[in-house]
Amino acid sequence: PKAAAAAAPPPEQPETPPGQPETAGRTPEQPETAGRTPQQAETAGRTGAQLNTLLRPLEGRCFVRNEGFWSFELCHASTIRQYHGVEPKHKRQRVANVQEHLIGKFVGVINPQEVGGDTVMHQHNGGSHCVEIDGLRSAKVIYACGHGNEGIESVNEDSTCTYTLVFTTPLLCSGATPSARGGEE
Repeated sequence: PKAAAAAAPPPEQPETPPGQPETAGRTPEQPETAGRTPQQAETAGRTGAQLNTLLRPLEGRCFVRNEGFWSFELCHASTIRQYHGVEPKHKRQRVANVQEHLIGKFVGVINPQEVGGDTVMHQHNGGSHCVEIDGLRSAKVIYACGHGNEGIESVNEDSTCTYTLVFTTPLLCSGATPSARGGEE
């Protein structure tokens, strides 16, 4: 009689290199998207440029968030500015800017693996001079799924004259209708 073949030992899991996402608990038979939300699974493996195409309906649009003394205006894939304005005395007049700073101009899309596979990050550099750091202002904008109001969710000054804006939009949500995605699926 033939001897029973010994079962092959399971393959060793290589150590996760620093800065790479953990895959512990996932077998080779399980897809990379195992354990993720449907939205994360839908966008997993896409490049920043591919995810960025979902944001096309935002082109040519600007969004404002008031943060107390300062207001921040993000014009999608264009510019970010920070300003303090005075309300006009008459409704027909525009707001008179007292102070205004260009935070940065859009320079590109950052690889989504650097911020999470279900988000898009834009980098804005070359803003106006910042006296406190003797350098130029800059910002990153993190676009993420948001089922509520579309717009700037938060503004954080990470370090002097360097900002992070979080922008939520249904355009990056799983199951977004073609109209919410500008006619694209």
